[in-house]
Amino acid sequence: MVSLFSRLKVELIYPTNYRTIEVARLRISAYIENFYNCKISHS
Repeated sequence: MVSLFSRLKVELIYPTNYRTIEVARLRISAYIENFYNCKISHS
């Protein structure tokens, strides 16, 4: 979990100024879904 939040902050949050909180939420949700889909294989 620490790895997720570290990467999220460095790759998505800090370098970007979002116009609205909703845009930020959508981008962060998509990032998290993509992160877990790559890390966890579904059976």
